[in-house]
Amino acid sequence: ASLDIMQHIVKVTGSSAIHVTNSGWGSTPLHDACFRQAPVEVIEFLVQNQEGTKAVMTRNIKNSTPLDVLLEADNPCDDRITALTRAWYDRDPRCTELLSGEAVSKVLRWADSGDVPNVTSNNFIKALLNERFILPRYFAVIMV
Repeated sequence: ASLDIMQHIVKVTGSSAIHVTNSGWGSTPLHDACFRQAPVEVIEFLVQNQEGTKAVMTRNIKNSTPLDVLLEADNPCDDRITALTRAWYDRDPRCTELLSGEAVSKVLRWADSGDVPNVTSNNFIKALLNERFILPRYFAVIMV
């Protein structure tokens, strides 16, 4: 769906529409937007207007979050991954703490692929690296 349609749906029904899961796959509109490679603006809108981090963290029947859907897509989705992670970080700077070890590995492999433009300016990636690698080493040195 286009951004105009998504904005109208949320205006009429409220943000709860972002969290509705379909009965077949258990996917949210954010899952569907990621799977169908919706415009970046639609993904950003859904992330920015979700309740807490519910839409980003919801798993479908394949046990995939919307971020997993993008990271596992056959077609390059770098702009959509960047949009989702930036919008999520802008909404909740502590969002990286919610990721599983497997999700962290996937995101870091994506960031290290060499095809990602401006990855070092992505605050989500910076926070992830800081939380998972820099802070634990810093505290380990303090504790010694």
